[in-house]
Amino acid sequence: MKLITTLLLTGVLLTACSQSNPQATTTAGQSNPSTSTTVTASETTDSKEDNQYYGDYQMDPEDTFNTLIHNNPLDQAYHKEYNKFQNSTQFSTTGWVALEAKYLKLWNVELNNTMQQLKSKLSASQYALLQQSQAGWKTYDTKESEFVEDTFLKNAHFGSQGQVSAVSTQLSRTRERTIQLMEYVYELNDHQLQFVYQ
Repeated sequence: MKLITTLLLTGVLLTACSQSNPQATTTAGQSNPSTSTTVTASETTDSKEDNQYYGDYQMDPEDTFNTLIHNNPLDQAYHKEYNKFQNSTQFSTTGWVALEAKYLKLWNVELNNTMQQLKSKLSASQYALLQQSQAGWKTYDTKESEFVEDTFLKNAHFGSQGQVSAVSTQLSRTRERTIQLMEYVYELNDHQLQFVYQ
């Protein structure tokens, strides 16, 4: 019995260690939808700021997809801009909301671009299933935001920080969903990723 309990606890601990905080921070620059950046593992360096593991389906012992996501140009830009803003004399809650909203918009561009890449790689029936999945995710994202707005933000339950948290949480959800879709692209596109953001 002790052995079974020990094995179960070990399994739980290993599972917990393989998962991480779903909200990762990231950094800024300009988006140019007419160009894209292809990221390969050889062009990346390890990030110390994000402990999340990326790659639900990847069995690559070198963790290439995980490394690519940890070092993507959009996150690097967000971290840079976020750190500069936090140490600025121009710091304000309104400015912080604008910063988070900027990167929410940029991740939405990446999400739409990733869906287009998948459309070119999938059969019509496969893409129809993906569209249904994406519509379900979009409904969840929209309704969750509406719920928080109506239940908490209108009544100032979260204080002045609530507006920042609401946008930041939506950014995190959008980023996470985009990365899920990017893993599919990575697998179907000879283990390469293309970011619109440069």
